[in-house]
Amino acid sequence: MFLVTKRFGRNESRLQSFKNEQDAEQFIIEKLREDKQFKVIATYCLYEGADLIREYTQSDIPVGGTASSSSSSDDHQTAGGGQGRGSSFTPNPFSTSPKPAGMPQGWGSAKDDEKEKNK
Repeated sequence: MFLVTKRFGRNESRLQSFKNEQDAEQFIIEKLREDKQFKVIATYCLYEGADLIREYTQSDIPVGGTASSSSSSDDHQTAGGGQGRGSSFTPNPFSTSPKPAGMPQGWGSAKDDEKEKNK
């Protein structure tokens, strides 16, 4: 009997038991691909009875024709142009701050315009 567990942080939870080692490894590889898609770092352990056979991490995902389409699409997105998930946009806190009653909408822009004209 083969047992698959997932170690996430300090916690280890039992996922499923299998009669075949190959079935257990396929299950682990599928879970690792899902974790990679959701950017979860976890370690899967394969036990035979109470003995640890092997630990699986993201580096154990096979590369080749059996790779999922989502992981290959991630490679294409990050390879082009340099734009994507590494966006450096930071919103201005003043645009969302509450204004006192009676305060005009563009209260800061008039002062900025006067400074520009005086230069």
